[in-house]
Amino acid sequence: MNQPSQPSIQANNYDRVAHLYDSTRGLSIEAERQVGDGLAAILEENGARSVLEVGIGTGRIAVPLAHRGFQLTGIDISTEMLRTLGEKRRDIRVLLAESSALPFRPGSFDAILFSHILHLVPDSRAAIRAAIGCVRAGGVLLNCTHSYAPYPEQRAGERLNEIIREVTGQNGWAHGHRASAEPAFAEVLGDSGVTFETREIAHWTDVNTVRREVARLESRANSNTWAIPAEAMPIIVERFTAEAVEIFGGMDVASRAVASFRVNIARLPR
Repeated sequence: MNQPSQPSIQANNYDRVAHLYDSTRGLSIEAERQVGDGLAAILEENGARSVLEVGIGTGRIAVPLAHRGFQLTGIDISTEMLRTLGEKRRDIRVLLAESSALPFRPGSFDAILFSHILHLVPDSRAAIRAAIGCVRAGGVLLNCTHSYAPYPEQRAGERLNEIIREVTGQNGWAHGHRASAEPAFAEVLGDSGVTFETREIAHWTDVNTVRREVARLESRANSNTWAIPAEAMPIIVERFTAEAVEIFGGMDVASRAVASFRVNIARLPR
């Protein structure tokens, strides 16, 4: 695993969950296959072999592409996430860097990949502008997200955010930032002669239980829990557990939700 000699990154927030990231965010074998095949098809259609993933993390998306023969490079601000990636594959070049200050020459890559990252970076528009500078003429930028079809038990997640706000005064998920990140992709690229396409490349069913959600909450697997004071956590866990059991119908009653993986494709002019 390659790293710069003197990284200047300070905010390695995901270091704290690198050890459990794959177990709480990982895709099923079938979903991973669909995502890998779908992304590979898009890259091949656009003649892309060299790919930079911004916010590569543990390689959840990059590793399947590397398995398919693509040349992957990744940047992240978390040394622990990159260390986990390095244990999976050592042929993926990685660097500690911020999304808005990419350390690459113009035209270094055929494709830039964002996957579930633009809503997390401090300035999504700056990240997209930096990426444009690193992709060759005629290359592509891919912004990947996934969503769930409405299902009754998603009310439990909404209640968790409300409980966090009621107990701590914090806002839970940054819904505004999440909602603004996807339009930013088209807005920043819109005046560059770019053509756009949106494609759904995978569908799968997630199975969840209250017990699993409580375990995620107690382990602070999700970033909306990181700022919760230690003394507030037992109160939040107790309230959430009681309300989630009522919504689901029991600690181990399975809730099934259909998920889809969507890719926004931006093709640059030649």
